[in-house]
Amino acid sequence: MQETEETYLHKTTRYVTMTLAVISILQGLLAIIGLVAVNSMRNEIVAKLSEADFQKMILNSGLNTVAFLAIGGWLLLTFFKLKKDEKIIGIVYLVYIAYILFSVVMMFVKQTAQVGNLVIPFALIVFAALSFFSVRKMKKEG
Repeated sequence: MQETEETYLHKTTRYVTMTLAVISILQGLLAIIGLVAVNSMRNEIVAKLSEADFQKMILNSGLNTVAFLAIGGWLLLTFFKLKKDEKIIGIVYLVYIAYILFSVVMMFVKQTAQVGNLVIPFALIVFAALSFFSVRKMKKEG
């Protein structure tokens, strides 16, 4: 019975890690599309906003792109380590949770947070936390 629970934990953690990696990489790709779209409408945006606000928008989109692609790549590497049954540390899940929490806080700061916008980040945080605790449990048992 113990081996079955350990196998279940390992498989669940592996699949959740892959799902989080795909979601993070897709968020990064969407941020790239956003960067391209904002740059293509530069004249219209600068006419409504100042050049400094436009630069802040570009910087924010660029940082989101880099962060999501980096975390997605790290999660993908973690998935492949889990697939090979290698031991991993759970820091990647904590970094992911911290970044998602940071994004949610920034939504409140910018006053763009709505209840519907908080459901998916909350679910991602729950999945990452469950994976983190599964990794810790596997580490203790193994």
